[in-house]
Amino acid sequence: MKYIIEHLDEDLSQWSMWEYEQISKTVGKENLIFSNLHSIKNKQNLEKLKDLGETKEEPINELKQIDPKRACLLDPSAERTLCPEDADKFDFLIFGGILGDNPPQKRTEKLLSPRLPGIQKRNLGDMQMSTDNAVKTAKMIVEDGIPFDKIEFIDNYELKITEKESVVLPYRYLFEDNKPFMHKKLLKYLREHPFG
Repeated sequence: MKYIIEHLDEDLSQWSMWEYEQISKTVGKENLIFSNLHSIKNKQNLEKLKDLGETKEEPINELKQIDPKRACLLDPSAERTLCPEDADKFDFLIFGGILGDNPPQKRTEKLLSPRLPGIQKRNLGDMQMSTDNAVKTAKMIVEDGIPFDKIEFIDNYELKITEKESVVLPYRYLFEDNKPFMHKKLLKYLREHPFG
């Protein structure tokens, strides 16, 4: 299975880099493609991406290596949930590489779906996930054969900052080893800069 991250933000933030590092560790750089990178201004981060997977400046709809009949767009607004049986139907899983909003703005549906008319779509439940969590969840489903409803998640994770302060992250995270699946540097950053 190949995992494609269609980068949809204007630049490449450190937060996104941490998520992309997690994705590369999860699926392996040989199975990861980053597309739509033409807007990235930080060339140093662009070079770092090359160590994490294959990089393409073109948007997904211009990549000739992708067979649309064997590709699936992961979109929270899709009617069907990704299931283990989908592993036989698809060779490519496509994700919107975009930082989430609260409340959700349905940007995958608005920005990515129009580029891929007629493509099959699946959801990963009804709550917004970070891109690294979405990719790992999809991998667990299609490669490990674990149905979505058997995967453990935590929603609206409350990160303690001090005894009296905490930050609620309004997303769904995989829950592993009694903690959310999140890059250690991101957790450290959130503890040091909890309110912006």
